[in-house]
Amino acid sequence: MLKNKHAFDPRGFGNYLFNVTEVDPNAPGDAKPIGSFTKKGLERMMSKHNVLNELNLDKDKETLPNIVDAVLNHYKETGILKGILLPFITGPSDLQEPDEILYDINKVWLNYGPNGKGGQRNPKPKHILEMLRKWQINLLTVGMARRNSNGEVFVNEGQQRSIAAAILGKTKMCYQCIISDDDAWDPIAYKGENSGKLSQSNVETYESDAIIIKNQLAKANKGDHLELGFDSVQELTKLHPEADEFIHYKMKRILNWNRSYPIEMVNSDAPSKERFATGHCSNYNQMFDIFETPEYTTKEDRILKSALDFYQQVWSKRALITGDLILFLEFFYYNQDWFYSMTNEEQEYFLIRMKNAIQPIWVDNNTGNSGAGNTAVWKIVQDARKDAYPNKTISEQQTNGVFYKYASPRVAQCMWIGTALYSLLKVKMNKEDAELLVQPFTKTEDGTIITYDKLSVI
Repeated sequence: MLKNKHAFDPRGFGNYLFNVTEVDPNAPGDAKPIGSFTKKGLERMMSKHNVLNELNLDKDKETLPNIVDAVLNHYKETGILKGILLPFITGPSDLQEPDEILYDINKVWLNYGPNGKGGQRNPKPKHILEMLRKWQINLLTVGMARRNSNGEVFVNEGQQRSIAAAILGKTKMCYQCIISDDDAWDPIAYKGENSGKLSQSNVETYESDAIIIKNQLAKANKGDHLELGFDSVQELTKLHPEADEFIHYKMKRILNWNRSYPIEMVNSDAPSKERFATGHCSNYNQMFDIFETPEYTTKEDRILKSALDFYQQVWSKRALITGDLILFLEFFYYNQDWFYSMTNEEQEYFLIRMKNAIQPIWVDNNTGNSGAGNTAVWKIVQDARKDAYPNKTISEQQTNGVFYKYASPRVAQCMWIGTALYSLLKVKMNKEDAELLVQPFTKTEDGTIITYDKLSVI
């Protein structure tokens, strides 16, 4: 049970920041926990509410409470936290926090440097929200600071997590301090602590999350974790289905642990021989997007699994290129009604005919040197559509942009990829098969149906 007080209540934000969130944590109702957002879901919401990446205080120095006030006011003005339940701190950390290095937040300062430049980063509202989304009290590590002869503490490393912790109710922060009255030390320490840091890559995080959940499931003594349904995994781990950790575990199982020919995720900056090796995929961001897309993961992930299986049949020696995987994701998405109503044998023979139609044009790199090879098919298709939609002017880009976007794996943005496969199959497959095919389309906000016809790929 939360106590009915918070360090920022008397500063005008109400009990547990009610004036910011309009949520009573003792009776949250249908408020959405911030931890239930995916990273990209939170990013979309921050973009919608125009949350700033950086909040310029334009101050040489400022106290931590006043900095937190400024961040909370920004959240209140944008409405980003309205209806959101925050993970307020209800107990002590299990980390060691010796009294001699615990400092009241009213004694904590930030030295931003002359005109607010050079001494510290400005507060980062977007980054702080991401920290709140992933909050764990036992990961709130000690910061670095300078303590002067007046007992004032100037943070050199740990500003953003100090702001996040204060928002969640922590009133004393842990800093390892150098004792000095020399302000000149602050930018030196800030630069030294923040230069040359090696951050964990997305792929490393993906691998770590999968192993952590695997270990959690092993401790639950429920047998082989690969035999558990994903609903059971969520129940045992208490993870929301959109949690990054759960999606990472699901990715690892479907791409690797449960696959006859495992697919390895590798860093995008890995050497080309590693990125383009058979069964490797270097586009983590789009692969995560694909696994986060409900249209591909309904009905026990059948569309996703069918697309991955067929990709490895068609291009057995290639790296996995996510843009090309979308070719098949879109095929199974648009054609699912009739395709999955067939028997397994009928499906198998149809896909054999479909593979035979594709390979002579977009050649598997173990059967020839022309066509796709290790060149992405989506790039070949992109070249094929340039004459139809040159996008030379801003007005043309705005008019035809729906056909050109590549960043998102869903229909409107990638309709041209699915249409390329549709166009090819309509010509290369026999009439009986071709008549089954559903042409990709998208519907605009005003209800207009759009198809992409001006594309020649043969």
